[in-house]
Amino acid sequence: MQGEAQVTCHPQCHQYYTCLAMLGVIIFDRLNDVMFSHGDEKFEEHIRCMAARNGLFYPAYSDTMPETRGERADVLLQLFSPFLASQRIMAMEFRDPYSEVECEDGLVMVFHEYLTYQCLCLSRHSTLSPRKYVSAAVSLAKLLCGPVLSRLKSGDGSLSQMLSAMLMSYCQLQRSNQAYHVEAVERLIIGDQVQNKMVSVLQRVVASLPSGSRSHAFLTVEGTLVSLYSGRHVAELSPAAVLSLLVLVHAVSPRGGAAGTDSSGDPEVSSGGGPASDPDGGGGGRADSQVHEELCFLSASRSPLSPYLVYVVHIWSGTALVIVSDLCMTDVSGGLCEAIESLARYQQAVTPFQRDQVYAHLKHGLMALFSCAKQIRHSPEVRSLLSRLQSQWDQLRRLRVDAALCSGRPVPPPVDQGLATLSRTLEAAFEAVCHVLPERVTLPAGQLLQRAETVQRELSDYRSFLLARAVSNATVETRSHLNISRYLDNFPDLVHFIYVDRSVHLMTAPSTRPPDGRHDLTDTVRKMIDLAYQYLREGHMSIIWRDQRYSYGHFLWFEDAMGNPQKARESPRRLKALYADWQPGILARDYFSALVAVCFPEAAPEEVRCYQLFLVHRGPVQSDRVLQQSQQIAKTVWEVSGAAATPLDLL
Repeated sequence: MQGEAQVTCHPQCHQYYTCLAMLGVIIFDRLNDVMFSHGDEKFEEHIRCMAARNGLFYPAYSDTMPETRGERADVLLQLFSPFLASQRIMAMEFRDPYSEVECEDGLVMVFHEYLTYQCLCLSRHSTLSPRKYVSAAVSLAKLLCGPVLSRLKSGDGSLSQMLSAMLMSYCQLQRSNQAYHVEAVERLIIGDQVQNKMVSVLQRVVASLPSGSRSHAFLTVEGTLVSLYSGRHVAELSPAAVLSLLVLVHAVSPRGGAAGTDSSGDPEVSSGGGPASDPDGGGGGRADSQVHEELCFLSASRSPLSPYLVYVVHIWSGTALVIVSDLCMTDVSGGLCEAIESLARYQQAVTPFQRDQVYAHLKHGLMALFSCAKQIRHSPEVRSLLSRLQSQWDQLRRLRVDAALCSGRPVPPPVDQGLATLSRTLEAAFEAVCHVLPERVTLPAGQLLQRAETVQRELSDYRSFLLARAVSNATVETRSHLNISRYLDNFPDLVHFIYVDRSVHLMTAPSTRPPDGRHDLTDTVRKMIDLAYQYLREGHMSIIWRDQRYSYGHFLWFEDAMGNPQKARESPRRLKALYADWQPGILARDYFSALVAVCFPEAAPEEVRCYQLFLVHRGPVQSDRVLQQSQQIAKTVWEVSGAAATPLDLL
């Protein structure tokens, strides 16, 4: 059991507290410097209260006064450095770090470590799990920065502003969209004919790009994926990457204008610092388009964080075309990431085996980097950094770093200092190689806007249909949206279901908001998912419960490639024993793949498929009836949704 602590907050602060929810996150580096902080209004009030009690001034954030960033960071450092010092002592001396700290007034501080960065989430009465929120914050920070989160503090603050915007979008989507709460990619049910049209348009967009064979293109409407097309020579996007990019799309979407209305004017282009402002109205009859360019780091086959250029082209309000171009730096970024991550694990490695693993991954990562050095553009800065890396590695080898790490004795100071210097140089090399891109790799704004106009013209007849379908995707209450007459006859009390193929994390579900506005199930479904995941972490894969209005069911099961049920060979409770902080989902890590690996330790990943089903029935329903219906629903959900026989067709 990880360390727990009870902390009593000063009673004078209680007058500032209300029952309203509070949520915020702070990221510190190895020296306790603040890399990033973001929170809601109650978080700001809480920090201001703590600062005032300690005689400190916590200024409000201001874009026009950059010096406020440093002043706010100094206050956060003084307030939380005692907690960070205690956490590091518990981790390094006792190998039992705090998981969270709970105060008497309901304030919860959750700790999360990534490489050499310590992340702290402050929460009180929030509808979002603080553990899940801080994990999502780190995942989105990695999307923007790669493994070097110190980038959030550098420059003009554009990356920090973008991460803040993405966290606000993440919170909004978590509360309003069931796909983001269950963490799966929702498919828009539009029928084969319309789907073929979308794929055809995306295929032409990709083919017209200079880097078309190494690019993806997908269309999104109101946060829901419509269709995706990939070039021939690019690794497929993982569902987690798609979900993260959908959060980015939401964050950079123009805030002005209602769905279904046009704004006339000239297109604008923004890059790296947030969405372009809505253009002023003007003459012209075409729809408004906007382009946002962002460098993102996505998982690839040979690198956990490989650089891609992402272009978000706003077609209409609520509709966006997203182009994801691979920069062909997988081997370089993979070597750098492996070396950086191995040195971060060096501080936690205590046994000879663990240190031997550190050395093996460090050597492998550096050898991979040096072997593909010819692929790296040879700017003076990059040449200097590569030369320094080679020199520092040669020096460590002369000091017998392999013997020092694997002997089980304390590491000699010269080796320890050399590893610390090498770590800093690796981070600098990652920034120089992967963050500073030449102009030739970016697509000209004019080309992107021409593609936007083409997509607008090709899909103009489908605009209203896509928006209407996104608002009420497969609503159970409305027979016209699905061919579900037999469905409703067989299950008259069925109110809602969520079916997820966890092999590809693809979700099929009705909308929680019917078109007539009655019986909004958004909050009901969100609470159902939270409770089901709470029990899933405890190892309960099938549960049925009810309240005064509804009956609920959550079922998770395994099948082989032929569709035959498979019984878990090991208890799913082992997953929590191995990884106590892991939360069900895919943004931070693939919880369900880990669950399959734990339950079937001798099976290959492709041999076992995982499925998930949530059910909501009106009124009390007998358990045996729910079990029977769950089996029938799972067998017919793809037929009912109008989808193809396999969920693999979309992703």
